[in-house]
Amino acid sequence: MANRAVQSGMLGPFLIPCSVVALIVMLGASWSVVDAQVTALSDQNQHRRGQSVSPVYEGWYRGSDGLIRVLFGYQNRNIDERLDIPVGPNNKVEPGPPDQGQPTFFLPGKQYGLFTVTLPKDKPATDVTWTITSNGNTYSIPANLDPIYIIEALKTTYTKNEPPKLRFVADGPSVMGPGGVTTSLAATTSKPLTIDVWVSDDTAVVPRRRPSGREPRPNEGAGLTVEWTKFRGSGEVTFSNAKPPIEAGKATTAVSFREPGEYALRVVASDGSPFGDECCWTNGYVRVMVEASQ
Repeated sequence: MANRAVQSGMLGPFLIPCSVVALIVMLGASWSVVDAQVTALSDQNQHRRGQSVSPVYEGWYRGSDGLIRVLFGYQNRNIDERLDIPVGPNNKVEPGPPDQGQPTFFLPGKQYGLFTVTLPKDKPATDVTWTITSNGNTYSIPANLDPIYIIEALKTTYTKNEPPKLRFVADGPSVMGPGGVTTSLAATTSKPLTIDVWVSDDTAVVPRRRPSGREPRPNEGAGLTVEWTKFRGSGEVTFSNAKPPIEAGKATTAVSFREPGEYALRVVASDGSPFGDECCWTNGYVRVMVEASQ
């Protein structure tokens, strides 16, 4: 039954996301488990508040360093509710330490390609599972290194398209792809923090025709853009412009923090490709230690 689901990708009228199929194959799930996963991820079951967050496995790729990285996103089934789920029993990646770079702040709806976990060189087949408990529901999704889940995160085979290059220092090294780059900054609650990023993209996106009636995915056809969101932290965060313009390869925004604490921000540099193609965008993360104003 599970093998048939993999071949057709369908369960009745519902299209099963690849992450759900991976879970069926790996766990030998019964139809009741399949139904539960479809319900968890279905847009038709969204509510304004009180619903759960489901982790989503999006595939794996081999980086330029030869190491394997597995990619995760999530779906928050709430239309309005944004959830804070600290790293710990309710938000953990296993095996290893529970904190492996996952978000703790969950925006509504589907969020693609948020973070990667790099597998150990000596254990490239290590099982990686992300577990989230929210509003009384627990969902776990394991990574799957089956070849059918390989993604072209760093260059597409057919079009040779590559993700944008991103850096936090004008003359610093740049990175490409969902593995991203991380920097650390300090701020206070009394003064907005100005953050600059430099981006470039040398490969034109090859336009593709969308199937009739399909809505465009987030960032599709937008060209080179950057967008900021809160990734971690319990306090309110406000961006002066979450989608700042890129001028001469540089984009600037200012972020304000209402409460002190530890935060992380995520910036996505995208060339306008559909996220569903698993290429081409680059993640950047800014860890911010915010102190109270004196």
